Amino acid sequence: MFQSRTHEHRQNRREDALGRLPNQNGNGRTARLLMNFELMRAGYLPVIIQVDERQKYYEVLDHAGVHNDYAWLIDMVASLEITTLEEYLKLV
Repeated sequence: MFQSRTHEHRQNRREDALGRLPNQNGNGRTARLLMNFELMRAGYLPVIIQVDERQKYYEVLDHAGVHNDYAWLIDMVASLEITTLEEYLKLV
């Protein structure tokens, strides 16, 4: 229940922020920036969606918006987080 409320709160904040942008150009970058900000606030590393993952990301994002089901998006971000953490640990 708590996790669901937190997710809804973050989604509402994202929608509020995107609604304030003056045009559609750059909204995706802004949304990913906000997502990474929330990840870092929660103690995670920021994630990068690589060019070869972009189409999958758009499909997952579309699914989340159409069906109000964020499970695929959460799974994708979690997978990207693991990849980022593995790369980070190689450097340490």
